[in-house]
Amino acid sequence: GRELVEIPSRAGLDQDNNTNALALGSKTYTLRSCLHPFIAEQAALTDEQILEQEHADTSFDDSDDEDDNGADDDVRRPRPYGSLISWSTTDQLGPLGILYVILALILVGGKVMTDVDLRTQLKRLRLLSTAGRSPVHFTTSSTHRSMSLDAYLTHLQQKGFLDRQQVGDHAAKKKGAGKRIRATQAEDAEEGRTWEWRWGPRAACEVGEEGISKFVAEFMVGNADADEDEDAEEGNAAGGGRRRRAGGAATANANGREDKLKRMLAGVEKAAGGKLAECR
Repeated sequence: GRELVEIPSRAGLDQDNNTNALALGSKTYTLRSCLHPFIAEQAALTDEQILEQEHADTSFDDSDDEDDNGADDDVRRPRPYGSLISWSTTDQLGPLGILYVILALILVGGKVMTDVDLRTQLKRLRLLSTAGRSPVHFTTSSTHRSMSLDAYLTHLQQKGFLDRQQVGDHAAKKKGAGKRIRATQAEDAEEGRTWEWRWGPRAACEVGEEGISKFVAEFMVGNADADEDEDAEEGNAAGGGRRRRAGGAATANANGREDKLKRMLAGVEKAAGGKLAECR
């Protein structure tokens, strides 16, 4: 199911520990899923029968190549995933993944990151701010084929997922002037303007710091332990002599992965500089 919730205002986020914070609503609402996380995870798993049916539909892209070396205007048809939740026809998983990476970088950077640092990190992921490049790709179900990094960051600001603020002396001058300053990166650097990125209210409302920390932890731990579990299951099927040892190894691997996840979550919380918030 879904629930209608009010997106908190910027002031409401800043005064999260204040008992009057609820009065600082934005009067803007969003629909978000209220499914139990376990149900959502199970519905996102690949089912072979669904995958076969989606492969038979020519509107999907059967290619397993996810390399982004193609041209920005190349046609990218929706990919089949074989899950109950049809990611193929709803969300744009590529841009959504980039958003989650940006939110993760800001979170582990102490919940704030300068514009220069953010772009430096994204450049390492081949998300360049170079003029004429559009590294953010959409499928044919979108009205856009691709976006430049600057355009996508602006889009995320407009949607309330990110918030960019000017800091330092120029911020005070801007406030006194009472008008918005728009400039290129080169102009910002030349005039000494510094910008910082933070989470926007919608990210805090729809994703949550705990959700992003789990995203980071699961990515960092990976599926190495799952591969070990498969090896243990093969050993279990090989004969009675190895059955008990294989079962014990599988249990140890599962416990080891949980321990790694806990340590990784603790590391993310420490890097963020404080207790992580749930969805507002």
